[in-house]
Amino acid sequence: MFAQVFGEKHLVGTGLLLTLVFIFLISIKRNANLKTQKKYLFIFTTLFLSVEFIRLILLVNRDGTLAIYQLPLNLCSVPLYLYPALVMDRKNASIKNWLMPAAFSTVMLAGLIALLIPTNILGVEQFWLPLENNLVEITSFIFHGLMIAAPLALIKLGYYKPKIKDIPKALLFTGVFTSVAMIVNTFTNQDFLLLNYGNGSPFQFLINISKLLYQLTMISLGAFLISLFFVVGEAIQKNSIKS
Repeated sequence: MFAQVFGEKHLVGTGLLLTLVFIFLISIKRNANLKTQKKYLFIFTTLFLSVEFIRLILLVNRDGTLAIYQLPLNLCSVPLYLYPALVMDRKNASIKNWLMPAAFSTVMLAGLIALLIPTNILGVEQFWLPLENNLVEITSFIFHGLMIAAPLALIKLGYYKPKIKDIPKALLFTGVFTSVAMIVNTFTNQDFLLLNYGNGSPFQFLINISKLLYQLTMISLGAFLISLFFVVGEAIQKNSIKS
């Protein structure tokens, strides 16, 4: 029996994380210099990799093995690829130009979905206490909190400005990543990106009608929400400039 979505554990964990993210965002300087922007990018990259490494170690200690479904092919694994690539972009040009749109929209979307509907990361314990029974879940929540904090912080710092014209770049990366995950699903019978069995997806019932319909619904909704981030982001920037 897993912990209940929108139950006490979910609401306390998500509420605390979002509060900490908000406090962090209002504490950092807007439009910082490039050196400061790069410093934060490096910090976020280190945190993503470190928290995920700790989570995997805790999983192995708890379960005695690392299951194939823990391979980094879920949507929440995207920052593990994008942020290190951005850090290695010394000239701050081509890699940033192509990957930062996805590092903003896809990463934040995955983080928000995971915290709002944390079906697969709440665990079996009904409450956060005792903490030692929830170490894997705590690291999972922290990781997804970082997925919201990092894109928003880099925008406030001026490292990236969301533009509607960047939508195709974000969708291209996400589409390639999705294609790889679906191919792996086919050969390993896994549920990466929830595109095979839909475990934890609110649209899982569509599989009983048609798996193709379910997959198209999930992919189309994801593309729409990713695009919406850019529309809203650019509109907020224009309004802030006018004011």
